[in-house]
Amino acid sequence: MTTIPDFLRPQSYSLLLVEDNAIDAAAAKAVFRRQEGGCYEVTHVKLLSAALSALDAHPFDIVLLDLGLPDSSGLETLFAIRKAAPTIPVVVLTAYEEDECGAAAVREGAQDYLPKSEFSMSSIRRAVRYAIERAHHQRELDRSRRELLGLIAHETNGPSSMLIRGLELLRDSSREWTAYQEELLRRLLHAAERLQRHAERALMIGALDNLSPTHFSTVDVGGLIQQAVLDLSDSAAERNVSIRTSCDAAAVLGDAKALRSAFSFLLENAIEVSADSAEVEIRAAISETWCDISITDYGPGIAPDVLSHLLELCTVSSLIHHHEGLGISIALSREIVTRHGGRFYAQSVLGQGSTFTIRLPLLEPKHDADAQAFTDASLFIPG
Repeated sequence: MTTIPDFLRPQSYSLLLVEDNAIDAAAAKAVFRRQEGGCYEVTHVKLLSAALSALDAHPFDIVLLDLGLPDSSGLETLFAIRKAAPTIPVVVLTAYEEDECGAAAVREGAQDYLPKSEFSMSSIRRAVRYAIERAHHQRELDRSRRELLGLIAHETNGPSSMLIRGLELLRDSSREWTAYQEELLRRLLHAAERLQRHAERALMIGALDNLSPTHFSTVDVGGLIQQAVLDLSDSAAERNVSIRTSCDAAAVLGDAKALRSAFSFLLENAIEVSADSAEVEIRAAISETWCDISITDYGPGIAPDVLSHLLELCTVSSLIHHHEGLGISIALSREIVTRHGGRFYAQSVLGQGSTFTIRLPLLEPKHDADAQAFTDASLFIPG
């Protein structure tokens, strides 16, 4: 009897088909009954709720998703799937060949979109297979880059900390410095602190793979904001910048260290771009199911084309091309939020300032009696 080598055997994939139209679902399932190019085990559900239950119970290789379902429609359907399974590739099914919704879905994290008018054995199998392969190679590439960044950051963090301590000792010594020497020492210390901040960001990039819902715990949003403000109080004081906060009481499920870093990155950026004696605001407001954390500065603002570039889907390759640390902080904050099932928004007007908003799902639905807010004065740090 002839034995077929493993590398010649068709690969097996587990596919979740989310489609409420019986004709479209039958057409898709018929395509995957054939064995060419791989074996597909198809699980078909008609509702988003059923899809979320299936994703919770089974490790699928790919999701084939119709955005128009009886219990959900549009990009909200994709957001829910991505929140439940952020690492599983999604191919969106669209009603028309030229469908802006399909393109928007790709911008929001779908691997591809496929018009139902193009349903054929070759097109649908090709779209699914390519999506699986792209997602796999991208994960491997990002993992390798994150490991490299983490290694570099680890080797940089120690020496930069020693350099900062040495410069601080020089600054605080009893020796009399000339005005030129004082300015030079100030600039050297600023550069060393900046190097250390970049190393900390690189370490966070290297730790992104560890952000898993299985390790999340209850996080007090107001407490994290207070910690982030206190972390940056010295930086704000140096620039005579005031930080004003206003927060509704809110709890989310997440990684406290990562979320604190996301808040701190954006708050630090806001301080850096603010003029002396300016004000920065950080607010947390809750709706029925979300907590919105908004950080506002009144600095120079960001041009629309630059802002669009900064908000591109975060990958390690895009992170390391941003300048002045601004793009790194924004992209890294966005990735942290995405891995918490949240969303990231930005608004900016040249000459007026910018607002970055982190939207996180509430641990508990809003109840008016629980919506206790603490006042601006409780976390107001004067410049």
